[in-house]
Amino acid sequence: MFCIFIIGALLMFAAALINNSLKKMGTYEVETKPSVKFDKNNIINLFKNPIFKSFIIPNFTRGITAGIIGIVAIIGFHDNILDKVSAAYLVTAATVANIAGSILYTVLSKLIKSNILCLLGSIMTLALLFLSSNSIIIYIAGYFIAYLGIMIISLAIPYRVYEIIPFEIAGIYNSWRMILMTAGITFSTVATGFAIKFVPSYVIFIIAIVCQLYCGIIYFLYNKKHL
Repeated sequence: MFCIFIIGALLMFAAALINNSLKKMGTYEVETKPSVKFDKNNIINLFKNPIFKSFIIPNFTRGITAGIIGIVAIIGFHDNILDKVSAAYLVTAATVANIAGSILYTVLSKLIKSNILCLLGSIMTLALLFLSSNSIIIYIAGYFIAYLGIMIISLAIPYRVYEIIPFEIAGIYNSWRMILMTAGITFSTVATGFAIKFVPSYVIFIIAIVCQLYCGIIYFLYNKKHL
């Protein structure tokens, strides 16, 4: 099972690198405004940028949470909570959460600021605590609520980036934001595959909650402080 975690993690990381390369290829023909002094090809300058540095850890911890949520079914199998049928219900719950999350975000975004939505979605991941239950219904319900929160976050953060990240570094910031998140997914996938043999699953879910709450709080507070 541990080998499956490693292979999956490597495939996700390779996909992210390819995606990042394609993004860069698509931006070569875009002319930079004369007033922009930031050198997009200078990674050192990017890492020295205070805005970028403020979000390095939050973007990584968001990936940790996403990686753990992405293998909830495997954790459920390991804990003998899920079977083939209930695992199918879990996939259905994720699909419904994707659609419901999009609709909910569309409605809430007209009423609530995106920084608050980032925090709200992060708080919803507390539902992962329900995944410690032996009840399949409670397990799936907790997963649905947490996944709904992740969907809201996934839609709110790009808009938050648009609002708080300067135009001159927006493109390269987004590329590195995704790389950092993917690194977090890779790390948590491999680490969970190893740790699940030695620690209770609720510990893993608590780590996922803490990581996402940290990300949501930073995106919330940064906006509140600087805008």
